[in-house]
Amino acid sequence: MTSTNPQYYQSVNCVVIGDGNIGKTCLVTSFLENAYNLKHVPTVFDSYSTTQRFNGKEYDLQIKDTAGQEEYERLRPLVYSDADCFLLCFSVVNRNSFDNVLTKWVQEIHHFAPKKQFILVGLKTDLRHHEKTCTNLIARKQTPVNYKEGSDLAKRLRKNAISLQSFLAGHVSTGDIIEFVQVPFNHPLYIMFSSGTTGPPKCMVHSVGGTLLQHMKEHMLHGNMTYNDVIIYYSTTGWMMWNWLVSALSVGSAIVLYDGSPFVPTPAVLFDLIDKIGITVLGTGAKWISALQERRVEPIKTHKLSTLHTILSTGSPLKPDNFRYVYKSIKKQNPKLPVFAGEIQARNLGMAVESWNEKGQPVFNRSGELVVTKPFPSQPTHFMNDPGNNKYNKAYFNGYPDVWTHGDFCMINERTGGLVMLGRSDSTLNPSGVRFGSAEIYSIVEMNEEIEDSLCIGQPFKGDERVILFLKMSSDYKLSEELIQKVKLQIRNELSARHVPHLIYETQEIPYTTNGKKVEVAVKRVLCGEEVKSRGSLVNPDSLDLYADMYSTFLKSDPN
Repeated sequence: MTSTNPQYYQSVNCVVIGDGNIGKTCLVTSFLENAYNLKHVPTVFDSYSTTQRFNGKEYDLQIKDTAGQEEYERLRPLVYSDADCFLLCFSVVNRNSFDNVLTKWVQEIHHFAPKKQFILVGLKTDLRHHEKTCTNLIARKQTPVNYKEGSDLAKRLRKNAISLQSFLAGHVSTGDIIEFVQVPFNHPLYIMFSSGTTGPPKCMVHSVGGTLLQHMKEHMLHGNMTYNDVIIYYSTTGWMMWNWLVSALSVGSAIVLYDGSPFVPTPAVLFDLIDKIGITVLGTGAKWISALQERRVEPIKTHKLSTLHTILSTGSPLKPDNFRYVYKSIKKQNPKLPVFAGEIQARNLGMAVESWNEKGQPVFNRSGELVVTKPFPSQPTHFMNDPGNNKYNKAYFNGYPDVWTHGDFCMINERTGGLVMLGRSDSTLNPSGVRFGSAEIYSIVEMNEEIEDSLCIGQPFKGDERVILFLKMSSDYKLSEELIQKVKLQIRNELSARHVPHLIYETQEIPYTTNGKKVEVAVKRVLCGEEVKSRGSLVNPDSLDLYADMYSTFLKSDPN
């Protein structure tokens, strides 16, 4: 009879997990019945109970055998909450099941039962030297998992695995306890600051509920991320993508933090990380991808990147040429997915995003103001130090009555539903009343191998506006009259005569923010004779002095 004395009786719940068809059920039945069950038909989970004696104590051992197939991944975690420990199984003659220990099962345990311990179990070891089994593996160019591989994995898990609670417990003062408090949906979470290149930064207060809802939507629906993913988003902590990355923990994804240059010790350092730790989602800025292309980096030839299924790019528009480089030189695309170069592939889900003309009418296939016609949870609740919300309303509701005007110029492709970003509204070019975005010029100009980068600015002139195009030349090239005429002709043919810049000059440097955005508005202010004092968000703040010198030397009046 089983003792019920608490001193000698304890209940232990053990959950058996691992890939399907690797022998988990045979392990359990062999232990409980000392027999091999040939007729067993697995279900989502089967429960077994037995009494075991260990070190003089009796234990009520509850064993839950789970199905490892992908179709059960939503149901399987239902039994995890009561687990005291796990048996994490793999088959020594199924290398995929061994690889999935790290890429799938350890992550699943850490997500659903982060405090629980697990035992790594290799199954079917009797087949490791079985002649027919080994012959079949060789035919598939595989080998059994040997003892050293299993032992090394166990050592790696013991060395590196740690629960979030244990990590936090080791980094707080004695007696400190993290207290989780229920707060209202609109409770302030953090302040996001605008770049401040045109004046004092806007201090935008974002809410707990709005931010979490928006981020989870983007992670789960836009990015198709799950607890099986490992994501890195190369970002400084001052860029909003850092906040976005951290929120990936809410869907169970593991996040990778990288402190250092993405080009040191080599331009392929992030791709090295992908192969080393199994990163599945790579996030970066368009400028980094452009720099890789300029350096002729071709990871498709030097790296496996077998785990990588998604590349995310933001910060500035990804030029079509850079887009094609990704699929040619990094990893080939999924042919089943409709992805179009130069576009944001879809408007944000659950948001009434439109492009409006000057009359407040929706437009397609032409440039317009990016607006959101209905309230959305993730918009800032208010600005700091803004009594009466005067600055807030001026920033976002000054364009059209009661309609969020984001401050960007865009075009919506009616056929694909995608968006093409055309630059900031406050830097929109408007010569002779023709409004267009600087990105339209960049997409044409920067296709020339002689040109490394460009900056297109509108300058008030004689009651109108003239467009000035600054070109940063590639190595070994100089700006010539022949190239100037070539660029003008390209713009005329691709766009129209009204898009052709009035002046084209060579420059040694283009100002950029730390998150890879060209700084147009600040240069426009410089070309209006104004001083730009706030330069903290620029990677190369001294570059503005180049434009100040050009303004004072020859751009105050028409040099022609």
